[in-house]
Amino acid sequence: MFQDYPKYCEFENDEFLKGDKIKIDEILNKEVLITGIKKEPSKVKKGETYNKIQVITEYIDDIPQYKIFFTTSQVLERQIMKYKSKLPFCAVIIKQNNYYTLT
Repeated sequence: MFQDYPKYCEFENDEFLKGDKIKIDEILNKEVLITGIKKEPSKVKKGETYNKIQVITEYIDDIPQYKIFFTTSQVLERQIMKYKSKLPFCAVIIKQNNYYTLT
């Protein structure tokens, strides 16, 4: 019936990130598909910001399982933002000394 009309999902470019909230520790040392990043103002510390990062942890019956986690990691922010034009991409998040990084 509506096949001659464009679909919203074909042209939308909303920065809204969806998914169940998880802690970064739940995905450490596991391969994930990083699908988005968004800088948001902190609700806890006025004047500060954090990164909201969206990942797909797995597919169940061909349905992506979106998760989001929040971090102030400048290393992760710098790495993901540097290659934001290549999103989505696979990576493993590891903790190295006192910071998180992608491998």
